[in-house]
Amino acid sequence: MQWEPPGLNGKFGEFNISTLEQKCVFVEVKNPGWEGELSVAERQAGRAKQPKYRGLEGGAFGNWIPLQKCIASKNTYPKFDPAQPNLLVVADDLKVSLHDCPEHAEIALYNTHKGYGTTGYFTSRAFENLGGVGIFGAFSGGRGVEYEFSIFENPFALPTAKVPDSIVKKFKQKATGIVLATYTGTMTGPSRDWL
Repeated sequence: MQWEPPGLNGKFGEFNISTLEQKCVFVEVKNPGWEGELSVAERQAGRAKQPKYRGLEGGAFGNWIPLQKCIASKNTYPKFDPAQPNLLVVADDLKVSLHDCPEHAEIALYNTHKGYGTTGYFTSRAFENLGGVGIFGAFSGGRGVEYEFSIFENPFALPTAKVPDSIVKKFKQKATGIVLATYTGTMTGPSRDWL
């Protein structure tokens, strides 16, 4: 319906969409990156200027932390108008993507104990202006660009901020699709190169 719609506090979103219920949904898109997962020492050593993946490097990860930081950011949550349905879409570039570990999104949003350092953001009215979070991922495959999308609704959202049922029902379970394309370049890296 509209590109860069105004949100609250002089901030703008990505776009507004219309639903089957004829509701206008404010959509904000964020792209947290793997660089945000680095320690202060790793940043000072220049790791953020190196490739995302280096050889067989690995380690522990807790994607509930960057997701919660993304939601609570001064550049995110203050945009959401409680009088309008709204959705935060996260298309991350983390070392392990959120849609590869949806249980981490569930921890970030619905965890009821502090065993992971904090409770989930959708377990109280603390983030009631946010109707839901969508997790989006796209990668190049042999048939074209493949994508996945799922929505996590906020049960404590204000009634006016909730994501409309037509969207929740369609994307509550992960939806997948393919945009058929022909790739004429050279493939590098793993078989699922994230866009």
